Amino acid sequence: MTPPVLRALAGPYTGLIDRSVDPGLPNDPTQPAHTIRGCGWIASARYCRRPTRVDGCIWTVLERSPSVLRSGDKENGSGMRSTAVFVHGVMETAAVWRRLQQQLPSPSIALELPGFGTSLPAGFLPSKEAYADWLINELHAMDGPVDLVGHDWGALLALRVATGDEVRLRSWTVDVAGVFHPDYVWHPWAASLLLPGAGEAVLAQLRTSAPDDPAGAARFLTGLGVPQDAALDLADANDETMSQCILGLYRSAVPNVSASWGAAAQQATRSPGMVLVPTEDRIEDEVRSREVAERLGARVELLAGFRHWWMYDTSGLAAKTLMDFWAGVGGT
Repeated sequence: MTPPVLRALAGPYTGLIDRSVDPGLPNDPTQPAHTIRGCGWIASARYCRRPTRVDGCIWTVLERSPSVLRSGDKENGSGMRSTAVFVHGVMETAAVWRRLQQQLPSPSIALELPGFGTSLPAGFLPSKEAYADWLINELHAMDGPVDLVGHDWGALLALRVATGDEVRLRSWTVDVAGVFHPDYVWHPWAASLLLPGAGEAVLAQLRTSAPDDPAGAARFLTGLGVPQDAALDLADANDETMSQCILGLYRSAVPNVSASWGAAAQQATRSPGMVLVPTEDRIEDEVRSREVAERLGARVELLAGFRHWWMYDTSGLAAKTLMDFWAGVGGT
């Protein structure tokens, strides 16, 4: 069945949207943006040229009014508009941000790293440098100031942007900042991926095992705190292309990320930063994260009791931590 066409008045954003029928979403074309809050994927036509599944519905932006700002833009102290942009990590897709986005007062943008649930652009060779360049280009294409939020490898890429001079951010927020420390040594799972042959075998086992197999990706993720339904979705996206991209990232960061990116991270960043420290994250090193934060002039916020995938929080604390930080950031 062809989805009906809905003209949605998404706050300052106006677009034609193909929408598969779902009684839980508004049919009234005059409904304002907040009625579709959480569907952050429709924040920018640029990221919605193809059908995108969000909460059981298919949304495709067909047209954007050229005279308006993106939905999800929020005013900052300078009277300008800023956009929250989320960057995910490895063995993940942009869907990891969905629950957190639903708790924010405005839609936002969750970028999809090439090869992570998506195809690779022609000629794209996965490495930390290639992904950093890709992220810089994506941010350059956005209008207005950006509040950048990165998790896992997305955090490392966000730190590369924040400590460089290619993009002016309004603010940045990351976890696992200790991995950016010059003395960091890759944790055992990551270290296993650095070995030719062994790394391929590790990821192949995760990729090809049954969902209920303890050696499979779904069980691996639930064991680290990802909700069951989300873990199944992420595991389903874990294909051979994603494995190649994961290996490319880690193998381009030997002995660590700081070896090639650390020289630019020796002083406070131009934009305000926040380092999140989930206290129950086995990857996290609070001491080193604090040292990186101090060097970059960033504040530190502990997420007590939270694990690696802190964005699946249902208490609202993670969202409040971000919103409180953004509220205190002036215009840039």
